[in-house]
Amino acid sequence: MNGSDTAPPGGPFYREHRPVVPHPLVECWWEQRAGAGGHVQRVLPDACADVIVSSGGGAVVVGPAISVQLPRLAGGEHLRGLRLRAAGIGAALGLPAQELRDLQVPLRELFPALDAARITDQVRRGDLPTVLDPGARDRRVERALAALRRPLSRVARVAGELDVSERHLRRLVLAHTGLEPRMVQRVARFQRFLLLSDRPVLWDGPVVPDQPVPPDGLRLSDPSVLPDVSVAGDRPDLSDRAGRGGSGWSLAALAARAGYADQAHLSREVRALSGLTPSTLLAERRHTT
Repeated sequence: MNGSDTAPPGGPFYREHRPVVPHPLVECWWEQRAGAGGHVQRVLPDACADVIVSSGGGAVVVGPAISVQLPRLAGGEHLRGLRLRAAGIGAALGLPAQELRDLQVPLRELFPALDAARITDQVRRGDLPTVLDPGARDRRVERALAALRRPLSRVARVAGELDVSERHLRRLVLAHTGLEPRMVQRVARFQRFLLLSDRPVLWDGPVVPDQPVPPDGLRLSDPSVLPDVSVAGDRPDLSDRAGRGGSGWSLAALAARAGYADQAHLSREVRALSGLTPSTLLAERRHTT
């Protein structure tokens, strides 16, 4: 991507650009412009971190979050960002990722002044920051995250397949992602719910249990992290998306397909991670997309 001068004129927008060749540390670049009146934005946990450059040229690092964030965007604010993959946060920033959890830190506090200025300019232009070293990745973390994100995965089994103790797995995942393994699972389940509610995905078959660890990490949005689930007697009614979560599935069916124990479990987790009930959150997302 190198699209800093191709922003649509006029009104608000948001768009993402993924690397042409997948990068082990970078999920995507993104660009956003707020409307003239500004707004409060609901930023939901996704296990990623972002380097964000503002209209005025200031740059901050927003660490991985375990709860909803509600920043206020000023009218006309134009932001450009680089989203770091969960497995690459610690490696990309050169520090234990848990030190940034739920924080926003000026980029200059994490890198020498010349490096911070260079990263800021590269993110603003949509270039890959030269300071990022793909060799800093830890494939064990990628494998752990790929396994933890699968429906019905168990921390003990993931640790066993990686041939480490649960305590060591926790330290490893925490240092690289800023999140504990069970929090990774909660965020993955929440993101599955959002993905399934956004489009009429049709899977049949039983819930897929904990799977063997694959050789490489997978993006959270990769369809292979979604479950094969069938709820008896339930099929999507696409004529009533507004009343059934937007995808046509009822909330009970979405809960099952996303990997929640039941609809009550879904409601508790969605409220904890987004600040809203599932129905209100989905209605808000339909209104803003």
